[in-house]
Amino acid sequence: GNIEFGGTNKQGAFDLSIRPDPFCPSDNATHFQWFNFRASNLARGTPSTFNITNAGQASFPGGFKDYDVVASYDASIWFRLPASFDGKVLSWTVEPKHPSMHFAYFAPYPSQRHAELVAELQQVDGVQLSVLGQTLDGRDLDLLQIGTPGEGKRVAWIIARQHPGETMAEWAAEGLLRRLTDRHDPISRALLQSTVFYVVPNMNPDGSARGHLRTNAAGANLNREWAEPSMERSPEVFCVRNAMDRTGVDVMIDIHGAEALPYNFFVSSSAIPGWTPRLADLEAALSAALVVANPDFQTRVGYPRGAPGKGNLSLGSKQVAQRFDCLAVTLEQPFKDTKETPDKEFGWSPQRAQRLGASLLDAILAVVDLHAGFRCSGMESMSGSGSDPAAAFDILHIAVYNDHRRTLEPRVSCLGSNLASRFDRHVLDKGWTAMPRRTPSPLLSPGAVISAQLEALQRNDWPEEGAGVATAFAFTLPASATEAGALDSTGAVAVSRWSGERSFVPRPAFEELVRAPPFSVLLGCDSWKVASPVVFPSSRHSDRAVQAVHVQAAGTGRTHTFTFCLVRAGPGSHKDCWMTSRVLMGDYGNV
Repeated sequence: GNIEFGGTNKQGAFDLSIRPDPFCPSDNATHFQWFNFRASNLARGTPSTFNITNAGQASFPGGFKDYDVVASYDASIWFRLPASFDGKVLSWTVEPKHPSMHFAYFAPYPSQRHAELVAELQQVDGVQLSVLGQTLDGRDLDLLQIGTPGEGKRVAWIIARQHPGETMAEWAAEGLLRRLTDRHDPISRALLQSTVFYVVPNMNPDGSARGHLRTNAAGANLNREWAEPSMERSPEVFCVRNAMDRTGVDVMIDIHGAEALPYNFFVSSSAIPGWTPRLADLEAALSAALVVANPDFQTRVGYPRGAPGKGNLSLGSKQVAQRFDCLAVTLEQPFKDTKETPDKEFGWSPQRAQRLGASLLDAILAVVDLHAGFRCSGMESMSGSGSDPAAAFDILHIAVYNDHRRTLEPRVSCLGSNLASRFDRHVLDKGWTAMPRRTPSPLLSPGAVISAQLEALQRNDWPEEGAGVATAFAFTLPASATEAGALDSTGAVAVSRWSGERSFVPRPAFEELVRAPPFSVLLGCDSWKVASPVVFPSSRHSDRAVQAVHVQAAGTGRTHTFTFCLVRAGPGSHKDCWMTSRVLMGDYGNV
């Protein structure tokens, strides 16, 4: 718990104050925001008012705006009570049904529940419980390994509650763990065939027991210790980072809570010096898959992205992304309710946090599947080393997501007209039936959308004449139904022009546009390659993206540079799908 009782004021209200954490040198601050206490001997049915008098001086006073306090009679079922905040004092009034009530900033995750959880899960087949080390107060730092390491297996690390007052983080970790250890869950069974998980449900046992908001026993903000952790100041990070060095990392999710924003969202690692298009695609694919798996998650609102190359490597996910060249993100959850999917009675709750944690497995599986095939470099070396390209193409018959369902689709990277034509001949020789044309899906990242269009345009007349242009049209932003020019004279849908000001054209005009300069070089091009990472120009909203590509024209060998501008579609048949809105001549992805 965490509260200090200041007495009863003249109006009969209880005046309270939040006890602060130890001073945190890395933040140059004494943090406080978390509270948790029980009020006893309350009069049934008689209004009782509680005032937290130092709320205005808290670490994140904006976290109390539009916030409803969490309450319970049994410390098990937590509900919301209306609260008010005038910039100085957080207040709420309740007419209790029983003489004892619990109040908290968010539903606590008790140490006893943690102990019972790890004791229970260690008895599940395939689970190993170990202690990575001791905290400064002498508490165990528990690690759960789920799955058996093996050659070719991916390694996923999930850590939670670096900031002890963000209790929703451990609730989410429990939801993930319970689903991952459910032998009847098909997603978990599929994941554990290819991936071993290492989960630290509570990174900060000392801060949790002490009632801190952000620090451990020494006053260290653990999420600012990852660059140079030490056993003297941050043994929790020191032990976990060393364990990661031993296992390696392919994907890492660091689960947190956000005081002010009423949304679930990922914090990107895009500002690290080692950011690449591959990491951008992985991160975008993870986000898109989680949007589909759980409507409580969204990608439109989050923290501003840092300046490229200037990422703070003392933060956990950024250090891990840089250190292991891997997908690593921070998952933030609200202390308030979710603005887009509110629940007036319970707000954001332990149960919803658990389900969000469980949904992470859907997203991780989608990323593992999407990126488990051969990379372009591997295929290029096979086809250029004298080996039979048909063997390489057999291997490239990989699983991809297509319109919300998994299908098998022969794919090839755009490495040149010779290889592409050999691929086409191989498909015909094999007698493969072409799969339905790829269509927009929330599971496709911006890079995947650009690839789908360029690959189709490079082989424009396969499997039928004009198929490439049709695919490019399908992935171009359609006009909304209420927008001028949304439909042509026949009632057909119009899409955004690739060039010029914002306007819309029907399918025939779009085809004429693509077949004319400058876009005609895309048709049957010898090769293309990305020229920039996927860039999100807006620091506040991530529903716009750009990426530059170099295209080598067929026959001439001349290289042309285009920048694809994409928009995440709003409500409608393509909701949350990345769609091309414009294609510019030149490189605007590296500006």
